[in-house]
Amino acid sequence: MKRYFFYLIFASTVLSCVSKNQSDKKEIKLSDWEFKMVSRGANKPDFKTTFDSIQYIPILIHKGYSTAEIKQFFQWNEEEFNTKLDKLINNGFLIRKEMEYVPSIMVISNKEALRIRKELKPIAESIVGAIVDLKDSIQTKTQGINCFSKFEFEDLSLLVLSNILLDSGQLGNIEREYLKKERPLRNGKRYYASYQQKGTTGFEALGIYGNHIEMDSGFALCRYGNQRYNKDVVDMNAQILTDYKTLENKESFEFPIISNTCYQEIQDLADYFLPYLMKIFNVHTALLRDSFQNSQYSLEVSYEEYFMWAYHILYSQVTDMLIDLRLISVPKEKVSFYIYQP
Repeated sequence: MKRYFFYLIFASTVLSCVSKNQSDKKEIKLSDWEFKMVSRGANKPDFKTTFDSIQYIPILIHKGYSTAEIKQFFQWNEEEFNTKLDKLINNGFLIRKEMEYVPSIMVISNKEALRIRKELKPIAESIVGAIVDLKDSIQTKTQGINCFSKFEFEDLSLLVLSNILLDSGQLGNIEREYLKKERPLRNGKRYYASYQQKGTTGFEALGIYGNHIEMDSGFALCRYGNQRYNKDVVDMNAQILTDYKTLENKESFEFPIISNTCYQEIQDLADYFLPYLMKIFNVHTALLRDSFQNSQYSLEVSYEEYFMWAYHILYSQVTDMLIDLRLISVPKEKVSFYIYQP
């Protein structure tokens, strides 16, 4: 009787674990994941990174599932599964360690992003403090940039304090001065790559701010924020594009028009803030390294890869904190639109 009772408990536990594993996989599969890169030009994968559920292979491996479990869950045959594996391996998304595969790109769930935000909050607070201290100087320098001169600083605040000081204006500086390494080489291309879990709030994956650039004949319409792909923003983008193309007097355009000359002035503004950012990174080097070493990512990616995506989470946290302090005003369009006109 005792043996039979033990068997019932054992069987119930096994079934419960199997059911939980299936439930976990379904939850991950049903959630929305985005593929993100930091790259230039033609440096990108040579396969569709979210086609036919291929993204769930590195995502589920990161979550602790074996390739055999994943293959069975999706009911892929041997040929289908091996074709997907080959694409991921050839493009540097997976590597083989001992008897199993591990992701070699960052897979970041909402829970993991929250952990990074919590651990790196002292750095975010230091960056916010530096921006607060330099606010008057930043504002004066911004108003001295020709293409920004007719705008109120409040209307430019998201573009300047987030995009220019921390994001696209600064990433090249950070790679050169702090990381001091080239981007990871994947199948002959150099880029950082990540699968990121999207929430249900209408904001982009992990709440990260970024640029969307839409090329047209002789110019680019750009939008910066973390709601770039909301339907109303996309519709507005189409209308702004039409308005700009048909506008005879470009000087009357309601959004900034950035020329090559202005672009250099903007880069000078980013360069002005770089020493303060570098000082903060150097003070908190141990915290950054510990955050990496104490995470699962230390078994999957390099410190540089981890830092790049942790920094995206970090500067987005800084942006949110500046919004809370009312130093950044989110435009009524939800994003910052601007034109790049070489």
